[in-house]
Amino acid sequence: LDAERLLLYLATAAALVLLAGPGSRPALLVGVLVGVAVLCAAGLADAIGGDDPIGAVTDDPGSADRLAEPAGYANGMALLAAMGTLLAAGLALAVPHRPVRVACLALVPLFLATLYLTYSRGGWLAFALGLLALCAVWIGPRDRRVVIAVSAALVVAVAVAGVALARSFSSPTEVPATGA
Repeated sequence: LDAERLLLYLATAAALVLLAGPGSRPALLVGVLVGVAVLCAAGLADAIGGDDPIGAVTDDPGSADRLAEPAGYANGMALLAAMGTLLAAGLALAVPHRPVRVACLALVPLFLATLYLTYSRGGWLAFALGLLALCAVWIGPRDRRVVIAVSAALVVAVAVAGVALARSFSSPTEVPATGA
């Protein structure tokens, strides 16, 4: 059943990419970004204000304090958040419309707060490698380097704000010592 589900996901993604014309690809990317944002927002809302504490209803072993829902697996949730962050940053750098760029950058703290609360080293590694790839794609002529540097500084500032926000909501994982 898992293999069939994976093949269905891959076939759907391949069909969307192959059938999407050049004019509809930005809309497809925005749709993916919105879908990932909804999943991350649902996970954060459940973790922060929901009935279940972080990781309480997941089958992921050792994830009592890690954000794993709605993906069901903390590392899977981390990869979604890392992908969302990179997609938002890439669209913010590429889209010519200012409101879309602002909306993309506004999603970065949501994604990074989700990534932080998963406590996934693999997620952070995927994010770092993706960020390096994003920077490699955007290195261009000298006049664009200034724009890229300013944009990257803005993305980093928004990212730090997102992680700081997540730290304020995270619960301590240490158990207080009892006097014996």
